[in-house]
Amino acid sequence: MIDVESSGPELAEGDVLLLCEPFFRGEAAVMTAPGLGLGLAIARTIARAERGDVQAHARAGGGLVVRVVLAGAAPSGA
Repeated sequence: MIDVESSGPELAEGDVLLLCEPFFRGEAAVMTAPGLGLGLAIARTIARAERGDVQAHARAGGGLVVRVVLAGAAPSGA
């Protein structure tokens, strides 16, 4: 499990729920930062293919915590 924290403005809860959807970019991001809105969607697709997931949560006071969870690999010879 890996948590990645970022600073930034507070996000509407509806925006946080959509962050991992392809091509979604919040209004503030559209106006201030380049990008296509694919990064988290691609990360989630890869994680789910490996029996994991990517989840985004708003941080108190602004910004995000994005958690990447991957299933543990079985030790060889087990």
